[in-house]
Amino acid sequence: VFIQHPFVFNSSESLELLFNLLKQRVLELAPILIRTIEACAPLIVTLNQNNMMILLNSELSSYLTLHPPIAKRALYCICALNSNNKDELLQKMIDDTQYDQFDSDQFITNLVLLGHMIQISPIVLGDIGKRILTNISKYIVDKQQTNDNENNMTTSFFHGNFTLLPDEPHADPEIGADARVKRELVKAMTRAVLGLRENSSGLFNIVYKLIKKCIENDQDFTGEMSESEIIYIRLCGLSCLLKLICNSYFYTRMKQDDFLI
Repeated sequence: VFIQHPFVFNSSESLELLFNLLKQRVLELAPILIRTIEACAPLIVTLNQNNMMILLNSELSSYLTLHPPIAKRALYCICALNSNNKDELLQKMIDDTQYDQFDSDQFITNLVLLGHMIQISPIVLGDIGKRILTNISKYIVDKQQTNDNENNMTTSFFHGNFTLLPDEPHADPEIGADARVKRELVKAMTRAVLGLRENSSGLFNIVYKLIKKCIENDQDFTGEMSESEIIYIRLCGLSCLLKLICNSYFYTRMKQDDFLI
């Protein structure tokens, strides 16, 4: 109801109520609360609630470090509150993030946000976003070998050093961190190419190969996964393929024969 009728928060007092609720950090309420604030964003901007915008931006920024569904909603809310300079904000977020810290429990959240940011601002973030995603994914596709002493992407990925944030709501205990990373990588790259369209070039080829690996249960990609994780990753591949098929630009670049299982 609040999302459909954001005008009920047309006073400083009601907006302060929303902010105070946001500060409580109740994870179960966070998604709907942030969506309500996002719906109120045009009203907040119109009312010139500058102090409230500063407070909300600061608190929402802290939500970017939480679980992916919450962080994603916080990202879109920040963009709604700062529609005039969202490109600059997103560029700074990417510049301030270290995407090669694979053993960090923030890695999956960072990966999810990256895909959404490229989709939101493909012109500004396209080049750097493609470069980051390509660097992360090429070791999965090409399986380049490294020495154990080298501290790089391949060593981290194939040794399974990924971790998840603790206490994630609705997390499936049968899905490990490695499967989650592979799923979120495919989803992030799919979002990126959908945003980039004509400028996706090489990135489309990479994500198309990854989607095929997901759907066809390629042993090089899913070899150490459990049965539950294989189902999880195949559903991801099918979902991403459907998104590409539903896009008129990418539909013509795919062939039925590519998915004869």
